Amino acid sequence: MAEKLQDTTDVQPGQHDVHRLMTMVRGYMDAQVVRAVARLGLADHLAAGPLDLDALTGLLDANRDALARFLDACVALGLVERAGDRYAITPLGALLRSDGWSVRDMVLASTGPALYYPWARLDAAVRTGHAQMREAVGLELWEYLRSNREEGEIFARWMGGMTADAGRVVVESCDMARFRQIVDVGGSHGVLLAWLLAAAPDAHGVLFDRPEVIPDATRAIAEQGLSDRVTLVAGDFLEQVPAGADLYVLKSVLCDWDDEHCARILASCHAAAPAGATLLVVDRVRPDDPGSFLHVTDIGMLAYSGGSFRREEHLRELVERAGFDVRSVRSSASKSVPWTVLEARRV
Repeated sequence: MAEKLQDTTDVQPGQHDVHRLMTMVRGYMDAQVVRAVARLGLADHLAAGPLDLDALTGLLDANRDALARFLDACVALGLVERAGDRYAITPLGALLRSDGWSVRDMVLASTGPALYYPWARLDAAVRTGHAQMREAVGLELWEYLRSNREEGEIFARWMGGMTADAGRVVVESCDMARFRQIVDVGGSHGVLLAWLLAAAPDAHGVLFDRPEVIPDATRAIAEQGLSDRVTLVAGDFLEQVPAGADLYVLKSVLCDWDDEHCARILASCHAAAPAGATLLVVDRVRPDDPGSFLHVTDIGMLAYSGGSFRREEHLRELVERAGFDVRSVRSSASKSVPWTVLEARRV
């Protein structure tokens, strides 16, 4: 029997509902306070111990009165605590330090123009079913990140951190030693490819990405000591990818595109892969649980790029329609996000 929904026609909102809604609405304020802590480097300056207002004013080159008000906001949000005339970073605020494990890059990327402004046009995304990046900032997502180098670098570091988590999940769930030629499609700076090659000592890697990515990727591969095991190839995966490998990997690629573009990407992989080659799709999958926050993140993907964190059956359908036989779908939690690894064979 279908669950009966509550008739709320005559239900008056209680104080709890009003407070909850207002907490949601003011979320953008909280997010920008957190962003300012990260941009100012406040957590770094307080890492060695508490400081007073005058010391912080000098270190941050800030307006003293404005900084005092800002620190009060940080105290209200639990990012900073005050004892007498000195301020100390809290464990929550310490997550915004620039050294060690932190979420600083995620915060800066998520609260900057590229991923923040499109949310203001979410209603238009819902009406049209299309991304709103161009309307919000004048460029598509990848164009914007290429044109704004600092934001592009922050975004790449954030993705690199998540990719390292995904790499651990992949090598723990798949037998990588069976592969001899691995193509990382849209491989960015090679973080995932490094994980895969470490687990496949006899394999050679191909990092395939846009031409403007290759110079930074070349340096990153060299820094990891993998120059002799990786070939870097520039191109457009909507048109073609390097041929002849026995493993093709798409990590956080399909989620950035609508179904039509995903079909083109998968068709490129199918055309390049010999019969029997393996395709790994590593992505986040939208769960059936209606309470999962991934549903909120998913609608953001629509606003940013027109993409989606698809449900498992939808992802399977896209892959199979492209001419691959899905062999397994495995999900695993990591430090940052839950990852799903879909393994398919080219037929």
